[in-house]
Amino acid sequence: MASYTATTTQTVAAGEAVVWQNTIVKGNCNIQHRNGTAGVKVRGTGCMLNPKVYEVSAHVVLTAIAAVPMQMALALDGEVIPGSTIAVVPAAIGDVISATTIAQIPVDCGCSHITLVAITAGVPVTSAIINVLKYLFGIGIFIYMIF
Repeated sequence: MASYTATTTQTVAAGEAVVWQNTIVKGNCNIQHRNGTAGVKVRGTGCMLNPKVYEVSAHVVLTAIAAVPMQMALALDGEVIPGSTIAVVPAAIGDVISATTIAQIPVDCGCSHITLVAITAGVPVTSAIINVLKYLFGIGIFIYMIF
């Protein structure tokens, strides 16, 4: 497991990612990150039949600078992961909103980068944390065990 935080307020532009400044729990060779960057690098297996599976959770605290909808999502190699979108609508300027998303992400070949990206323009992130946990077995083994 690895855990990274962003404790400096940042306004994230649409399509850009939250920058993680602090390492709380350092990952191993399967989960790597360099402080001050947006991506968390995860390693796959090299086999599409039995990918490594990571559970990724992200929690953000947003402070509204306008009463407009704000959206963020987890992304794998720049592609938004379906079902991981955080969508909030503040009632007024200055509202503080706390939101969480969790996704199970299979990584098959090589290495991939997981990020928390803004879907809408100018998302004001007050603080954030991302936790990445590698499952012991991949999806293929779980399916095999069920049958």
